[in-house]
Amino acid sequence: MTRARPAAQQPDWLTPERAALLRTLWPAKDLTVPEIRQRLSALPGPDVPAPDALRWQAARRLRLPNRRHRPRGPRAAKDLPQDPALDGLWPQDIAEARVLLRRPSTDASYLAEYFGWPPDRAVTVAAILRDDLASADRDKARA
Repeated sequence: MTRARPAAQQPDWLTPERAALLRTLWPAKDLTVPEIRQRLSALPGPDVPAPDALRWQAARRLRLPNRRHRPRGPRAAKDLPQDPALDGLWPQDIAEARVLLRRPSTDASYLAEYFGWPPDRAVTVAAILRDDLASADRDKARA
């Protein structure tokens, strides 16, 4: 007969107040993970672990995407498709969506969840970017 090991009792740092704040701050593109951790630490409760715990433990428990998006600098406008449906989207998000759409498993519903876009907009963006990718592939094949 095997005996189960007792689970290590660690204080749950993700209190309901912190969970609510994390759900609010996580999509904010202007905050880094360490800044979010600092704001969570200001609330009462056990110490908030390292930033990776926010990314993996908290994101998984709260069903948030474990990757966040921050501005990394403007991308050249000529590299992006010119379409009014893309107005108002971060150039970095458009570039990342192009990369994601090269995967066969990525569809518009994944983009909507990943970026927090409305589903109808994700469908439109996916169609535009897929056309742009196909055009780029055709141009590459000709060269």
